[in-house]
Amino acid sequence: MGLFDFLKAKKGKGFDNWRAETDLDKFSGIELKDIESYVSRIDDMIYEFVILTPPEPVDGCDALMICKEDGFRVEVSIKGDHSMNRVYAKTGLSAAEAVAIVGDMADKGVIPNVEEMENLGTSGDPKKTWLSRKIQLHEVQ
Repeated sequence: MGLFDFLKAKKGKGFDNWRAETDLDKFSGIELKDIESYVSRIDDMIYEFVILTPPEPVDGCDALMICKEDGFRVEVSIKGDHSMNRVYAKTGLSAAEAVAIVGDMADKGVIPNVEEMENLGTSGDPKKTWLSRKIQLHEVQ
Protein backbone atom coordinates (compact mmCIF):
# COMPACT_ATOMS: atom_id res chain seq x y z
CA MET A 1 0.00 0.00 0.00
CA GLY A 2 1.47 3.34 -1.07
CA LEU A 3 1.24 6.63 0.82
CA PHE A 4 -1.66 7.85 -1.33
CA ASP A 5 -3.64 4.65 -0.69
CA PHE A 6 -2.92 4.90 3.04
CA LEU A 7 -4.07 8.52 3.22
CA LYS A 8 -7.18 7.76 1.22
CA ALA A 9 -8.01 4.83 3.52
CA LYS A 10 -7.52 7.08 6.56
CA LYS A 11 -9.75 9.84 5.15
CA GLY A 12 -12.52 7.68 3.79
CA LYS A 13 -13.55 6.65 0.33
CA GLY A 14 -14.19 10.10 -1.06
CA PHE A 15 -16.63 10.52 -3.91
CA ASP A 16 -15.51 7.51 -5.98
CA ASN A 17 -18.53 6.29 -7.95
CA TRP A 18 -21.05 8.70 -6.34
CA ARG A 19 -23.89 9.85 -8.59
CA ALA A 20 -25.78 13.13 -8.63
CA GLU A 21 -29.16 13.88 -10.15
CA THR A 22 -30.75 17.31 -10.46
CA ASP A 23 -34.06 18.31 -11.97
CA LEU A 24 -32.13 18.96 -15.20
CA ASP A 25 -29.16 16.56 -15.37
CA LYS A 26 -27.53 13.35 -14.13
CA PHE A 27 -23.83 13.11 -13.26
CA SER A 28 -21.38 10.45 -12.12
CA GLY A 29 -17.78 10.60 -10.97
CA ILE A 30 -18.41 13.72 -8.92
CA GLU A 31 -16.02 15.56 -6.60
CA LEU A 32 -16.48 17.94 -3.65
CA LYS A 33 -16.19 20.95 -5.97
CA ASP A 34 -19.15 19.55 -7.93
CA ILE A 35 -21.25 19.40 -4.75
CA GLU A 36 -20.33 23.03 -4.06
CA SER A 37 -21.37 23.90 -7.62
CA TYR A 38 -24.74 22.10 -7.30
CA VAL A 39 -25.48 23.93 -4.04
CA SER A 40 -24.50 27.24 -5.64
CA ARG A 41 -26.79 26.52 -8.58
CA ILE A 42 -29.63 25.69 -6.19
CA ASP A 43 -28.99 29.01 -4.45
CA ASP A 44 -29.08 30.77 -7.85
CA MET A 45 -32.34 28.89 -8.67
CA ILE A 46 -30.80 27.13 -11.67
CA TYR A 47 -31.49 23.75 -10.04
CA GLU A 48 -34.40 22.94 -7.76
CA PHE A 49 -32.54 20.13 -5.99
CA VAL A 50 -29.71 17.62 -6.16
CA ILE A 51 -30.00 13.99 -5.10
CA LEU A 52 -26.69 12.37 -4.22
CA THR A 53 -26.27 8.60 -4.19
CA PRO A 54 -23.16 6.87 -2.85
CA PRO A 55 -22.12 3.58 -4.50
CA GLU A 56 -22.97 1.77 -1.24
CA PRO A 57 -24.83 3.04 1.82
CA VAL A 58 -22.88 5.27 4.20
CA ASP A 59 -23.80 4.42 7.78
CA GLY A 60 -27.16 3.15 6.46
CA CYS A 61 -27.81 6.21 4.27
CA ASP A 62 -28.34 5.25 0.63
CA ALA A 63 -29.21 8.72 -0.72
CA LEU A 64 -29.58 12.34 0.28
CA MET A 65 -31.22 15.37 -1.23
CA ILE A 66 -30.28 19.02 -0.96
CA CYS A 67 -32.77 21.74 -1.85
CA LYS A 68 -33.56 25.30 -0.81
CA GLU A 69 -36.15 25.77 1.92
CA ASP A 70 -35.62 28.31 4.72
CA GLY A 71 -31.94 28.25 3.83
CA PHE A 72 -30.77 24.89 2.60
CA ARG A 73 -32.52 21.65 3.45
CA VAL A 74 -30.85 18.25 3.58
CA GLU A 75 -32.92 15.08 3.62
CA VAL A 76 -31.27 11.72 4.26
CA SER A 77 -32.73 8.32 3.46
CA ILE A 78 -31.73 5.58 5.92
CA LYS A 79 -32.17 1.95 4.88
CA GLY A 80 -34.76 0.25 7.01
CA ASP A 81 -36.59 -3.02 7.30
CA HIS A 82 -38.83 -4.56 4.65
CA SER A 83 -37.68 -2.29 1.79
CA MET A 84 -38.84 0.82 3.63
CA ASN A 85 -36.46 3.70 4.26
CA ARG A 86 -36.79 6.24 7.04
CA VAL A 87 -36.31 9.83 5.84
CA TYR A 88 -34.94 12.62 8.05
CA ALA A 89 -34.59 16.33 7.25
CA LYS A 90 -32.70 19.32 8.53
CA THR A 91 -33.69 22.80 7.36
CA GLY A 92 -32.12 26.24 7.76
CA LEU A 93 -28.59 25.20 6.85
CA SER A 94 -26.04 27.41 5.17
CA ALA A 95 -24.54 26.33 1.86
CA ALA A 96 -21.31 25.42 3.67
CA GLU A 97 -23.19 23.29 6.23
CA ALA A 98 -25.04 21.40 3.49
CA VAL A 99 -21.79 20.73 1.62
CA ALA A 100 -20.07 19.69 4.87
CA ILE A 101 -22.72 17.02 5.50
CA VAL A 102 -21.98 15.45 2.12
CA GLY A 103 -18.23 15.83 2.62
CA ASP A 104 -18.43 14.07 6.00
CA MET A 105 -20.34 11.21 4.42
CA ALA A 106 -17.77 10.76 1.68
CA ASP A 107 -14.58 11.40 3.66
CA LYS A 108 -15.45 10.18 7.16
CA GLY A 109 -18.24 7.70 6.46
CA VAL A 110 -20.64 9.45 8.87
CA ILE A 111 -24.09 10.91 8.45
CA PRO A 112 -25.69 13.74 10.43
CA ASN A 113 -27.17 12.83 13.80
CA VAL A 114 -30.72 11.85 12.83
CA GLU A 115 -31.90 12.43 16.40
CA GLU A 116 -31.35 16.14 15.73
CA MET A 117 -33.35 16.00 12.48
CA GLU A 118 -37.06 16.02 11.65
CA ASN A 119 -38.43 12.51 11.06
CA LEU A 120 -40.41 12.60 7.80
CA GLY A 121 -41.58 8.99 8.05
CA THR A 122 -40.95 6.06 5.75
CA SER A 123 -40.84 5.64 2.02
CA GLY A 124 -40.32 2.62 -0.22
CA ASP A 125 -38.19 4.66 -2.62
CA PRO A 126 -37.31 8.12 -1.27
CA LYS A 127 -35.41 9.05 -4.43
CA LYS A 128 -38.51 8.46 -6.57
CA THR A 129 -40.63 10.38 -4.02
CA TRP A 130 -38.17 13.30 -4.00
CA LEU A 131 -38.05 13.43 -7.79
CA SER A 132 -41.81 13.34 -8.25
CA ARG A 133 -42.40 15.94 -5.50
CA LYS A 134 -39.80 18.35 -6.86
CA ILE A 135 -40.87 17.87 -10.46
CA GLN A 136 -44.52 18.52 -9.49
CA LEU A 137 -43.47 21.69 -7.66
CA HIS A 138 -41.47 22.75 -10.71
CA GLU A 139 -44.47 22.19 -13.03
CA VAL A 140 -46.76 24.31 -10.79
CA GLN A 141 -44.45 27.34 -10.95
